Amino acid sequence: MQRSNLFLLAAVAAGIAVMTVWRLTAEEFPPPLPGPEPVEGIDTNHIGSETPPPSPPPFAGPRVVVAVQPRERFVAPPTPRVQAVQLPNREPLPTRLLAGTGSSPWDEDARAGTALVAVATDGGELVRQVAVEAGETTELELRGLLAVTGRVRDVAGSPIAGARVWLGALDTDGRNVHLETDADGAFEAGVRSGGGVPLLAWAPGYAATGRTVQVEVDDRREFEITLEPGATLAVQIAGSATEPEIGEVLVAPTANRTAAVLRYPFFLQGLVGGAALDERGHAELTFLPAEGELALTVLHPLVAIGAHREARLGKRDPCTVPLRFAPAWSGVLHDDSGVPIAGAEVLLRPEGRAVHTGGGLLLLPPPLAATGCYFAATAAGGGFTCALPRAGDVLALRARGHGGRDLKIGSEPPSAEELWLPVWHGGEPVLRLAPPTPGAGWRAEFDLGGGTVIECEPGAIAVAALPYFGAFDVTVTTFAGDEQRGERRYERVVATGPIDLQPPPLE
Repeated sequence: MQRSNLFLLAAVAAGIAVMTVWRLTAEEFPPPLPGPEPVEGIDTNHIGSETPPPSPPPFAGPRVVVAVQPRERFVAPPTPRVQAVQLPNREPLPTRLLAGTGSSPWDEDARAGTALVAVATDGGELVRQVAVEAGETTELELRGLLAVTGRVRDVAGSPIAGARVWLGALDTDGRNVHLETDADGAFEAGVRSGGGVPLLAWAPGYAATGRTVQVEVDDRREFEITLEPGATLAVQIAGSATEPEIGEVLVAPTANRTAAVLRYPFFLQGLVGGAALDERGHAELTFLPAEGELALTVLHPLVAIGAHREARLGKRDPCTVPLRFAPAWSGVLHDDSGVPIAGAEVLLRPEGRAVHTGGGLLLLPPPLAATGCYFAATAAGGGFTCALPRAGDVLALRARGHGGRDLKIGSEPPSAEELWLPVWHGGEPVLRLAPPTPGAGWRAEFDLGGGTVIECEPGAIAVAALPYFGAFDVTVTTFAGDEQRGERRYERVVATGPIDLQPPPLE
């Protein structure tokens, strides 16, 4: 009996000790954090699904129900990699990328690299080469005019009269505004100060040469240019084509690169194009180096992009390039209002073919990176000719100021009604719903994700974000309590920015 009492006293003492330790240490451990509050958001996986969103609690006042059915996702314009500004007030100037990092309309490129840009100014454009930073927009500063002088000579040091010199100026039609050297081989020009100014020179019988220079107040602004002997390369394509003249021949260095070849301004092709083919499929490439090798690419809407032939310079015989031409298909591209789009880029990607961004200091035209694809550009009336699409191909449509579209080809090529691009308005893709009546509080119910319910003050506008830029079918239904009063359908709403919706009246 005494032993039992001893065990009982020991158990009570142990319990008291445990409680004492717990009380002394409770403050060292904070209580668990509360769980996250429910947030009304957007779950894009449920838009247009068969599972309806949960029903909101009853509401006796006016309410508007918005049902959204997705039709298509658009491709947002690429993030600008370069923005030119005019000093001293840093006024932004229209800037477009011609070649290099970030210039491909089919592949977003956030890497660091080099880009060739054209900046709109009074009377034309200025071309500059810019080093861009990774994932950021780089500023290109343009200042006032400075005088630039120089002299063009041959390898023996003799002046070359009549040589043409280009310092990056384009007229309103996009043509080079160049200078000609005098009898002493001298030239003089006024140039906007800054870095990355292209300095090119060429003359009959000589190879074109180019480099970028700095034009600054404190720098030496006298440039010496030496031209080496050049050559002309004749090219003849071989293949069954009805319109060879709509193509051009572009050149790039091969793996066997000589110093003379690397001095050739390959980047100029991204600006003015290559050597035009005539109706016989013949082209002449002038001002090339006298020795070395070049890779020839024929850029034609019916020819898959690739390095079609390597040519050795200095030969007199024409270089024959055998080609396989695809069946032709034509279309007209317009915007969502029916206005034709000129200068749009059309790329036909075979099934499974990815487009990887090109880069490098050569600054070759962006289409050359789309190996195995077919490229075309729309004319003034929006018309284009391209290879006939096959089932599974993707027709990638891009144009400045518009959202892009990637059309997956079915059993038939796209119809005329399908060849359109949305005008890009900018801003977030949101629905802005006007109130059904101005004098009463109301409720907006959107079937986006798990359902979005917004309680609105009298006269307030309800705003709900769409999951992406795209085309949607939208149905707006007005209720007074549970009684339906009206319905309005918006078909193929083009959301490249905010969309205003007007509900049907309550009465």
